[in-house]
Amino acid sequence: MIEMSLKDYGFLQSFTNKEITYPELSIDKIEIEDIAHSLSKICRYNGHSSVFFSVAMHSIIGMMIIDFLDSKGILPIVILKNKNFKECLKRAFLMHDAHEAYVCDLPRPIKAYLKSVGFDYGEFENKYAIKINEAFNIYITDEITKIVDEIDNLMGLIESEMLYSMKIDGGWFKGEPSDYCILIFKNYKGDLCNLFNIYLYKGLDMQYTKSLFIEEAEKLGVK
Repeated sequence: MIEMSLKDYGFLQSFTNKEITYPELSIDKIEIEDIAHSLSKICRYNGHSSVFFSVAMHSIIGMMIIDFLDSKGILPIVILKNKNFKECLKRAFLMHDAHEAYVCDLPRPIKAYLKSVGFDYGEFENKYAIKINEAFNIYITDEITKIVDEIDNLMGLIESEMLYSMKIDGGWFKGEPSDYCILIFKNYKGDLCNLFNIYLYKGLDMQYTKSLFIEEAEKLGVK
């Protein structure tokens, strides 16, 4: 077998002119501006929504929904020693898809197929997510990850309502939507969809989305 160096695979040139090599991601090459720039231009659902809706705006709105749930007293709470749980959760959600700036997302059925033939793309993506969390000191626990997935599924319910009519059978969620997720959507559908709608069309302006992502990241100390 011929041994290949990282340079032999070529590199991705980022917006800020960083050379991103594969299959490893160097922490010193990770920039919040590159992430915001890329995610503001990547459309959710492989581009099959009724209007353009970026990964960046998905992350921003989901982070705002954490504040909404907290204001209603229905945000799951985990006690963290010497850390503010809500702030940790908001940081984690804002950055939960940040790795997609460096490795493209794939529709979940394709990920399932690849896993069935021996290549776990989710595990491959996770290597990049871990590097990004290290770069920005994103505090992650199993409990935080579980709630991030819940908010992600809640966003999926909202997006299915607002972006196009989708049969909600659980097949495209991270597991079946929980009773908590479905109950929140049912009881607060109007409020959640109104919040979503405010930013949906603002998000058509990619520069606005990029700037907002960076602004929210800086508020949370992610820079």
